[in-house]
Amino acid sequence: MDQRTRPAPRLAPLPPEHTPELKEQFETFRKRMGFIPNSILIMQRRPEMVRAFTQMTAVIWSPSSSVPRPCYEAVELECVRNHEESWRLSGLFSNFVQTLAF
Repeated sequence: MDQRTRPAPRLAPLPPEHTPELKEQFETFRKRMGFIPNSILIMQRRPEMVRAFTQMTAVIWSPSSSVPRPCYEAVELECVRNHEESWRLSGLFSNFVQTLAF
């Protein structure tokens, strides 16, 4: 008997217009990152998840945070590498290097 597990089916990202009540959350990501991540466009199937995720990232990235921004960006960079999202890696890496530049 074959005991291997199969990966879960991938969900396609929905267009931002699919859930108009999330316009404010989408704009938050667009302003901070320059685009709306596919993970958020997929997550909009459950609008409450997008709202909660947006609140969580706002707290993490708030100016009152005690962790320096380059540290967050280094962690984000490692996460991107682990998930092999090269489309995100190039833009993130250039931002990270600019942050460290003196």
